Amino acid sequence: MELRRLSIYLALFVVACVSQCSEARHSMESREVEDNSYDDVLADEASDDEAQNDADGGNDADEDVEDAVIVTQATNYSVTIGKNVRLECKVEPTDGVVVQWTRKNTKYFIGTMKPNEQDLQTYTGLDRFFIAPNSTDLLIKDIQHEDSGSYKCEILQMNPPSIEHHIAILESPKINRFYASDNGVVREGQDLLLTCEVSGSPPLKSYGLGEALMVTSG
Repeated sequence: MELRRLSIYLALFVVACVSQCSEARHSMESREVEDNSYDDVLADEASDDEAQNDADGGNDADEDVEDAVIVTQATNYSVTIGKNVRLECKVEPTDGVVVQWTRKNTKYFIGTMKPNEQDLQTYTGLDRFFIAPNSTDLLIKDIQHEDSGSYKCEILQMNPPSIEHHIAILESPKINRFYASDNGVVREGQDLLLTCEVSGSPPLKSYGLGEALMVTSG
C-alpha cells in the first residue's frame, strides 16, 4: 500500500516537472520572437531615417549659401540741373539681400527691396533722395550742383561686391553779369574793357577779342 502511494506521488512529481519545463521553453521562445521583432522595428526606423536624410539632401547647415551679385554695370550719368536721375543697382538673387548706398563715406541707405518708395531723409538729411519701389535703385529728385560725384552701391555680405556710378551735372549757360569799364563812358583814343561773367556746367571756355577794345570816332 505504501509502495503504491509512493509510486503515485512520484508520477505526479514527474508530470509537474515536465509541465514546468514545457512552459519555460515556450516562454523563452516567445521572448526570442519578441526580441527579433523589436530589432526588426529598429532596423526599419533606421532605414527610414537614412532615406529621409537622403531625400532632404543632408544637413541644411552643410548646404552652401550662394552669394548675391550686382548685375548692373558702373555708369556715368549726365543730368541737367533740376531733373531727376535713377542710379540702378540690380542684384541677383534678391531674397534677403541687404544693399548699402554711400557717397564720400556717408551712408545713404541700408536695407532690402521693398514694394513702396522709401524716403531716405533719415539717412541723408535731404528730402530729394529715395529708393525706387520694388528695387534697390537710388532715386535723386530735383538734382543740384552739390549732387555731382560718385555713388557706391554695395551688397553687405562676406565678399561684398560693389559698383560706383558717377553723376555729372549739366547746366545751360547763362550770363550772370555784364559790365564795361568806366560805366561805358570813354573818350576817343581811350581803352574800353567789356566784361561778361557766365556760368554753366560743364564749365565754359572763354574766347576774347583782346584785353581791350579801342573805340574811335566815326
